[in-house]
Amino acid sequence: MENFKESNIERSDVAAIRDALNSAIAAKLNELGLDGEFGNATFDASSVSFKVELTRSGCLNRAEQAKRDDLIQRVRWEARGKAITAEEAEEFVDAIHVVNGQKIKLTGYNHRAKKMPVEFVKVDGGTAHKGGESFLIIPARKSFGALSEQFKVQAG
Repeated sequence: MENFKESNIERSDVAAIRDALNSAIAAKLNELGLDGEFGNATFDASSVSFKVELTRSGCLNRAEQAKRDDLIQRVRWEARGKAITAEEAEEFVDAIHVVNGQKIKLTGYNHRAKKMPVEFVKVDGGTAHKGGESFLIIPARKSFGALSEQFKVQAG
């Protein structure tokens, strides 16, 4: 990376600047008990602006929390015949489930994704994945028994 007093900022420089800034703030954020980073950028020849989002360590950011809330609502909606409370739905979401021989932890639901709306993390590898409704239906049936007719049709 170069000094930009005498030269213009170009697209290839933005990633290097972001990486340098993220490295520089990592220790201070850790000291403050925060997680965060410089994210997407807009730039021109003389300036660059980054999106910055900070969260308390171990907490979900806004987008992650919204997807988690959507997942809890989806569980409650699909189990509407069972009168599941919000607390029961949260316990279900927080639990580790076995689907197709894989241990997973549900993390969110993206209602705009028609084919793979269920978001989860594989417990063994810690990798994030997206899957179809079956990744929600199978554990829900194990936990709550028979669910709504819509769930039965989708799972069958």
